Amino acid sequence: MTITGTRYRLVALIIGASVWAVEPMPDAIKTVGVTEKVGQLIPQQPSFTNSRGYTAPLSEHMVADKPILLNFVYFNCPMLCHLILDGLQQSLEKMDTKTLKGMQVISMSFDPRDKYNHAAKFEARYRETVDPILDWSFLVGEADAIQQVTDASGFYYRYDETINEYAHGSVLVAISPDGKIQRYIYGIEYDPFDLKMALLETNPTNSKSLVEGFLLFCYTYDSSANSYVLQAQQIMKLGAGFVAIVLMGLIVYLGLSNRRNRV
Repeated sequence: MTITGTRYRLVALIIGASVWAVEPMPDAIKTVGVTEKVGQLIPQQPSFTNSRGYTAPLSEHMVADKPILLNFVYFNCPMLCHLILDGLQQSLEKMDTKTLKGMQVISMSFDPRDKYNHAAKFEARYRETVDPILDWSFLVGEADAIQQVTDASGFYYRYDETINEYAHGSVLVAISPDGKIQRYIYGIEYDPFDLKMALLETNPTNSKSLVEGFLLFCYTYDSSANSYVLQAQQIMKLGAGFVAIVLMGLIVYLGLSNRRNRV
């Protein structure tokens, strides 16, 4: 390629970038995104239908005493929703049985045109390789019921009539057993460790193992990294505590030794 040809390509790129920069953002994108509403209760009275055609209030689709990972998709989505569920499926496949047994996943369609048979097809596809011990529900509902839940979750989307598709984001919402939003995890690939930590956070009063308590103490969610990260300050606290215990033990040991020697 000649230098002149390269120069023309660069000029074209600059002009194209300038035109794109001044072009107004499409309306379909302006109202799309996620507004985090940590602490918000998810409405449980709206009715939804599961993949077997059973219609009931959302509360009846929620398994008692289990934290929930809620994600929004639509079952006629041509691409992004499949990527979201592919990423979630791959993460769930790597999680241990104990964690899966103690949680629930709800994949809720935000397209009121979706019916339970569409949900059944998705369930057959994504439940195939995940431990059957996991409670994973695929739900559809009417427009009003959907909007109540998406609004409470801060999940905003928009239908684009020109392409007959929805513009929407990708997020998992971690919800406590009593229906309260605790954490948002973004992306289409999810670290199993991050999902487990989010679930542990949703139920702080539940009994946890020593290892789980250690993880909650030492790791915290970093929104900029969209992940749980190790906190050096917490490790230092643990180190200082350990040193103090060792010193106290040494002092007690020396005191007992001196007493025996005197005797």
